[in-house]
Amino acid sequence: MSELRYVDGRFVWDATPEERAAFAEKARSLMVAPSAMVTRSGAAGEKKAWNKLEKDRDAYKRLRDDGLQPTGIRDSADLEKTAETRMEVEAGHVVKNKKSRKATEKLLAEAKVDG
Repeated sequence: MSELRYVDGRFVWDATPEERAAFAEKARSLMVAPSAMVTRSGAAGEKKAWNKLEKDRDAYKRLRDDGLQPTGIRDSADLEKTAETRMEVEAGHVVKNKKSRKATEKLLAEAKVDG
């Protein structure tokens, strides 16, 4: 049986062809669950994502019917619940600080008058 050893900063394995074939067969049978991968989700996560997308799509349609233009479909439901001004909906970002919100609205109003 061959051994794995460390030589000059590398791992070296002097395996026989039979050992290499056995290792290849075991490696082919390796399975990884989708939930173990960061960019994937399991079936439960996928269902949750579809439900969220459906809510976002409905909220986007309501916002568009109200004459607003959200930046996209994603997170439209959250935006519909929390946005207080047209500017927030169209920017796709809710300004949490009321002082900052008023200052931004004032600047936008001045820009419209000047433009």
